[in-house]
Amino acid sequence: MPAAKGGPLWVSANDLAANPDLLSQILPVCEELHARNTSPAVTYKPDHSKDRNQLGFHSSHAAIRIAEGGNQSGKSKAGAHEIYWTADGTHPYLKTPSNPKIYILSAEYRTIQEGIWKHLRGLLWKWKIIKFGPPIPRFNIPSYIHYEGEKGFCQIEMISSQGGEAARRKVQSADVDLVVVDEEIDESLWNELMMRRLVRGGKVIITATAYRSEPWLLELEDRAESGDPRVELFRFDTYAALRAGHIDRETYDEIEQNLTSDEKAVRLRGLSRRHQGLVYGDFGQTHVCDPFEIPKDWDRYCAIDPGHRTAAVLWLAISPNDKHYIYRALYFHGTHIFELADRVFLHEHWVRRDGCWVPDEKSEKLAMRWIDPSEFGTNPTGDPKSGNLLASYGMPCVPAINDVEYGINLCQRTLMAGLDGTPQLRVFRDCTLFLKEIRSYRRVRDVRDGTKAERSDKPVKRNDHLLDCWRYIIAGQPEYRTRSDPYLRQDWSLVDTSAPPVPFTGGMEERYKKHWQNLIRRQRLGNRYPSGSGYGLGSER
Repeated sequence: MPAAKGGPLWVSANDLAANPDLLSQILPVCEELHARNTSPAVTYKPDHSKDRNQLGFHSSHAAIRIAEGGNQSGKSKAGAHEIYWTADGTHPYLKTPSNPKIYILSAEYRTIQEGIWKHLRGLLWKWKIIKFGPPIPRFNIPSYIHYEGEKGFCQIEMISSQGGEAARRKVQSADVDLVVVDEEIDESLWNELMMRRLVRGGKVIITATAYRSEPWLLELEDRAESGDPRVELFRFDTYAALRAGHIDRETYDEIEQNLTSDEKAVRLRGLSRRHQGLVYGDFGQTHVCDPFEIPKDWDRYCAIDPGHRTAAVLWLAISPNDKHYIYRALYFHGTHIFELADRVFLHEHWVRRDGCWVPDEKSEKLAMRWIDPSEFGTNPTGDPKSGNLLASYGMPCVPAINDVEYGINLCQRTLMAGLDGTPQLRVFRDCTLFLKEIRSYRRVRDVRDGTKAERSDKPVKRNDHLLDCWRYIIAGQPEYRTRSDPYLRQDWSLVDTSAPPVPFTGGMEERYKKHWQNLIRRQRLGNRYPSGSGYGLGSER
């Protein structure tokens, strides 16, 4: 067995034949070297094609990176390498933190097992693993991993979003360097994760097939496509994986033939359902603007959609050139109707005097306030409904026209570009609740009946409280009222705020009187509003 001093050791076949025990000593070393040289951690070469740009995804400096792809498109594999490089401190494209803390989350532990973990377990070097946490019951994945990388100790935790509030508490009061979300999770957990990034400036990686198209994911898409430098979106096409030889062509062809066009877009091309079945599919970034102070001479309108669990209030202003600006949108949860009124008055800058709300020179002037028409009259118990209660509290409301399709059609018109090339509607960027609703309001709903799936033409009745308020306002045909019409507008300076509190201000009393007279006249003449609207105080349909 000749060997140069300090050089490699050469072993001939004759040496092995003469020393058979030597083979048992050399073979494990050879196997280990082969395993290291053929490990995915070493052999991985990121794709840089247009429809599966793994290289661009890995080298992006965005705080939030999204790999949105079809099934088996390589998105989870890319996410697993990001975890390995961060834990090991050997990222080839980005700077990694010292002693990193990493969260891996998914809708359930099964998707972690079949997604990220399937790739990650072959990437982490065995001799650097300090400890595996207790395995998750019924799943072959550890609850956590302690790993010694080039930049110190790393802790990796596996978390399922199942359990709602229990899942949110798992990440509460924690700081994190990297969050990896494999497939979509509930919005409450997502919101909690964002708060966990504050201390360490944690980065976020999302690898998902957007089958559910959660509102928080659609919001990130909008941010990425509108040029937000903190969010970058990459789409991974399943066909690119087929082209690279990573999936079976015969199976791919069979699956593709049995998918609808919408399912192909999501499951194969990596698109979301952002525009599929949306009621307001034309709504986009051109309809969003930065907040500004609404001029005092603009007309303002308000609508209320009361509810036992969630009540919503929306404010809209109209400029002299007939542009609509949604400038305030609020949710109230478990709030008594009088408490809701108090908070609305506060937002409109009314003042409390002698136990009553009264306006002053800083108060907002409302041309009209609408409410769900079913909120007039009495409940089966004999108690007055919200519309009557608000009127008794000094906040009179008009029953809104509640024909859903009629209101939707009118609202859709405000999204269209006018003669000046700009749409009529603008929404303040900080009205995030309204923006979430309008971006997820759909007609598509699968109704399972055995193996049959049907689609409903009616909008899905979920997360639409502010959109209902918007319909109420637009169906009421709001407009900018010129100061030259004394019947429609009264100068604010003429309101005597030193007098005892009054329920109406700024000419509103006359407008309400005219409104009721018109409703009664139309009823008598048979010229009714569209079906589903209320015709007067205490009446319902």
